[in-house]
Amino acid sequence: MDMIVLQFGVVILAAIAGYWLFGRMHLSRALGAVLAGLLLGPSLLGTMPVLGFEHGLFPVTHGVGAVPPELFAFSAVAAVLFFFVLGMETDIKMLQNHCVKGGVPAMAGMAVSFVLGDIMGIQLLRLGGNPNVGFMSPECLLLGVIGTATASGIAIRIFARRRRLDSPEATTFLACATSDGLFVIVLMAIILGSVGAFLPAHGQRQYSAAHLEGSPDVLVIWLALLLCAVVLAGPLARLWKGVTDRSGMAVAFLGISLVVAGVFDRAGLITVLGAYVVGVALSRSDISRVLREKAVSIYGILVPMLFCTIGMMIDIKSLASTKVLVAGVLFAVMIVVARFACTSLLTMPMGFSASGAARIGAAMIPRGELSLLIVGIGIVEGILPPELAGVSLIMIAATAATGASLSHLAINSGSPGTRNAAARPGARKMEFTFPSTETAESAVARLMAVFMAEGFSIHSLDIDAGIYLVRKDDMAIGIQRTGCDLMLDCSENESSLANAAICEAIAELERVVSDLRRTVDEKAIVRQLQDSNTIGSWKLSLADYLTPSTIRVSIAARTKQEAISELIELLAAQSLVRNVDEAKKAIWSREEIMSTGMQHGIAIPHGKTHGVDKLVCALGLKRDGVDFASLDGELSKIIILVLSPDNVVAPYMQLVATIGHDLDEKLRTLLLACRTSAEVMTVLGGGGITVQEAKAQPGEAGPSSAVQVQPSGSPALSEFMRPEQVSLDLAASTKAEVIDELLHLLEENGHIKNFKEARKAVMDRESKMATGTQDGVAIPHAITQAVSSLVCAIGIKRDGIEFGSVDGKPSTLFIMALAPKEELPRYIQFLGTVGRIVSEPGRESILRAKTRQQLCDVFTGTSSEP
Repeated sequence: MDMIVLQFGVVILAAIAGYWLFGRMHLSRALGAVLAGLLLGPSLLGTMPVLGFEHGLFPVTHGVGAVPPELFAFSAVAAVLFFFVLGMETDIKMLQNHCVKGGVPAMAGMAVSFVLGDIMGIQLLRLGGNPNVGFMSPECLLLGVIGTATASGIAIRIFARRRRLDSPEATTFLACATSDGLFVIVLMAIILGSVGAFLPAHGQRQYSAAHLEGSPDVLVIWLALLLCAVVLAGPLARLWKGVTDRSGMAVAFLGISLVVAGVFDRAGLITVLGAYVVGVALSRSDISRVLREKAVSIYGILVPMLFCTIGMMIDIKSLASTKVLVAGVLFAVMIVVARFACTSLLTMPMGFSASGAARIGAAMIPRGELSLLIVGIGIVEGILPPELAGVSLIMIAATAATGASLSHLAINSGSPGTRNAAARPGARKMEFTFPSTETAESAVARLMAVFMAEGFSIHSLDIDAGIYLVRKDDMAIGIQRTGCDLMLDCSENESSLANAAICEAIAELERVVSDLRRTVDEKAIVRQLQDSNTIGSWKLSLADYLTPSTIRVSIAARTKQEAISELIELLAAQSLVRNVDEAKKAIWSREEIMSTGMQHGIAIPHGKTHGVDKLVCALGLKRDGVDFASLDGELSKIIILVLSPDNVVAPYMQLVATIGHDLDEKLRTLLLACRTSAEVMTVLGGGGITVQEAKAQPGEAGPSSAVQVQPSGSPALSEFMRPEQVSLDLAASTKAEVIDELLHLLEENGHIKNFKEARKAVMDRESKMATGTQDGVAIPHAITQAVSSLVCAIGIKRDGIEFGSVDGKPSTLFIMALAPKEELPRYIQFLGTVGRIVSEPGRESILRAKTRQQLCDVFTGTSSEP
């Protein structure tokens, strides 16, 4: 089992890497996965010892090269899924409306390339010592089929980048490519179906021209099944409309395709053709687009793995042969010339200029996914010998690269595509920018629904790139979505229709939002967030997302906009925001939807943006308040700004919910009493009071029992700084020993009632956030009932001890503070005062103290120098 899991993981990673790399180069992504599989195969890396596997990860121990049976089974399912989707993408209406425009050039180019491929197979096999092969030999026929299947995705992406999806050339190319795909499927059904009906088990087949005697029967059966599927499209569409659980229905149809594929196999026909028939049947129904969307996640894993598996079955030694290399290149040259010449010459009489015909001809050159899949089927069925498989792979790679280059040159030329270009309506390039990617995706979904309701057919030309084509009769509108931008390409005659569709889609979105606002009381939900008594274990600590440098205890802002800008600039000063404008835009977009002013003087402006790399926070206090349009009409005095990346997983909502819940009256009072960032961190961190501790305050009877905190001034440090609680030379060598030694000082002087309880409180505080500050100072502290009043102990370790300080330096000065819950306000002010004293130059004066009394005098101000 471990071996299988490891093999699956390696194959998936290699396939996705190949897909991504070739996609970046604008080449056939399936070819990238095949080449990745070729590297993993037994003829190269598959048998190399690695990770304790002495025979390699893919040893040659299975029936089909290095492919384990389990991986082969998944690949078979992937092949069925591929043909199912291919069938759904077959536009029957386009074939009917453009049977001449698309069918004639496709048939001519297919016939020429098929004959050239067959002849190439004959010559290669005869040179290899097989004089009995002829034109009707299955292996030669299959090589001809491999040379015919056009890879339309490469050209589609180029047309889309040039905003020419609606051009007559793009429309005619799609008609040719669709016709070509159907012809190839029919031809493959004839050849493979006939061979399979007459031959024994895999690996034991012997071929001759006589094997094709059953071809007419196979063709009749297959076409009859295809016709039945097309006839059933109407009832299936009506069934789909009557079902409410469309997701479940979509999955059910995927299951139906697998069942039909299995029935085809039992009937002696090729398995994948059954899935293709089901796909064609569904292509004219409303379910096709939803099914494609549901299949994307499965398709995105299984299909790359399928092509990687095909690559693993090819022997790399066959590619190293001079004969195979020369034949592959020659085959590619013949395909390029034949396809380009046939398609260009036959489309020019249809009104295209030389430039337009060249664009269509160049677009029809690349071979890709379907050709590679036929290679894989030929290898599995034992029809295609290694040298022909190698020639096929070289031809596919060469035509993909050549076709992409020629298509790029031809489509990018500015020459008119038709001879009567002046009489044609001009092209319109419409662009719409939405505030977010999510909004753009929703708009596209609604736009597709609008067009489908008007009887348009939707073609998902490239789901990953967000490229679609909507068609009806002679109308064609190209649609692309890139991030927040939506682009529509159409003629002047169709621009009004496109604008009306966009307006309708936006109106539908607005209606949905309006319905939500009528039925959902946002303000009541926000009140419930703040008024709820409990919170789950998912609660986050705000202190974990703040630092003293991202806190401003007295912001200068007088308006909501100024407050948001000031806090974003504070984050930017700490290099936590890459794009300030994007961050402000994200916050204001959220504010325009609904103000983030809550109740009780709190505001939590928040948003998602590309301007940050991780979840970040800033906190600002404004004791006079800022108008945030709060629910209760009060001015906001505690403003916590939250920014989250919109392309990275982050606990954004969890943090906002935690803030809204945790800032109760006690904590709000304590925060507004803070005069330094360190005091704020103490309140929010483990050394401050938790929500549970605040609610447990003795004498609390409700809102009127808030903790009273002095707004200014410092505790009298002479009350706490005593020589007998000072050690000028700590013996400790670790953080825990420092804490124990200072606690013992307090215990010896009668300040600790329960040593274990006090130690646990300090260590728990350290586990939440280390109290090492910077410049060699550490202030271990805790709230604990193990002491009766606020107490302090001081220690010095001149060679330093690692205490988790923020600057990474060892700590030399240690100040421990303990206080019961009842003295929390004085405790916070004490920590703030100590923090100011130990900053430069006070810290140096403390470290120069010769006696314990001198050290206490520095703190109390009796003597600034020892």
